[in-house]
Amino acid sequence: TPLIKDMTISTERQMKVNRLLKTANLHFRVGRLISPEGSNAYHAYRLVLELDSANETAQSAIESIQDKILAHTEILLAEGETERARAQIILATSLFPNNHLLQALNKNMQ
Repeated sequence: TPLIKDMTISTERQMKVNRLLKTANLHFRVGRLISPEGSNAYHAYRLVLELDSANETAQSAIESIQDKILAHTEILLAEGETERARAQIILATSLFPNNHLLQALNKNMQ
């Protein structure tokens, strides 16, 4: 019946979301926040949101990623790692185009 089929799809989708959250959390814990491309916490959390746009865990984690990127960039700059900081800001700005702090940092580094 259609109702049972819809429930099965929903269950399969939830199982995929759970697997992606587990992968994303692992990437997050080991510091793969926005790189390497396609194998990082940001990418995995975005996939979760494609399947479940209201997933609060993924939404919150993406906010945390932005905060951690900003903090890490400040550390890189303080340590004189300007090129690494610039590369990180360019990538982060492309992922988070609405983040005004990232935009300001990017503008200041040019």
